[in-house]
Amino acid sequence: MKLKLATSTMRRAVQLQEILPQYRNYPVLGRGVTSVVLQDTDPDHVLILTKDEIKAEWLRLPFGLGLGQYLEEYTATRHRRFHLNGLTITVLRMPKLRPLTRSERAGVAKWTSKVWVAFDVHKKQRLREKNSENTAKAMAADYMADFLRTNDVFKECPFREQLADVFDFLINYEDWVLDLHGGNLMMDTHNNIVITDPIVSKKLLDMVFTQHSL
Repeated sequence: MKLKLATSTMRRAVQLQEILPQYRNYPVLGRGVTSVVLQDTDPDHVLILTKDEIKAEWLRLPFGLGLGQYLEEYTATRHRRFHLNGLTITVLRMPKLRPLTRSERAGVAKWTSKVWVAFDVHKKQRLREKNSENTAKAMAADYMADFLRTNDVFKECPFREQLADVFDFLINYEDWVLDLHGGNLMMDTHNNIVITDPIVSKKLLDMVFTQHSL
């Protein structure tokens, strides 16, 4: 399942005029709601510029994906929607991964959808059972650990090890939305599935889609 988000220029957290001069001649390979992907001068690597702090940490930290090399960060000042200025843009360099083929994507799409739905059902059920005095972070850690341990859909998923890494990472955070779909899964040089972008900062999404004057 994929977040149904508008993709107009105004609905992107990172606009092209915000890219630093030294990166502006790099070809744009892709753009999402929170990030831009550029082709590095090395054909085997890409640059990712993102305002999503959770995504940046997922890509670079050892307990996340751990493939992103931190290059620099800077404060955005040129977004055409003023409330999206003042945020930090993080620049990461990481190996260039292979997009899934049509047949590969069809195979994983079934599982990403099933896992997403199963997780949402499990989460709602567990939250209803929990004491409201528990912190949101403590409750999230509990229902995610329980999901990995007991859910049959997760146990049958062919890339459950990669998914387990995602949920283990999310235990450390509260402000996120799960964004699990075939477009955020790629292949490394050994044909292993890599989940590149499974979460989005809820706070940043709210800022992108809020109705501020332009």
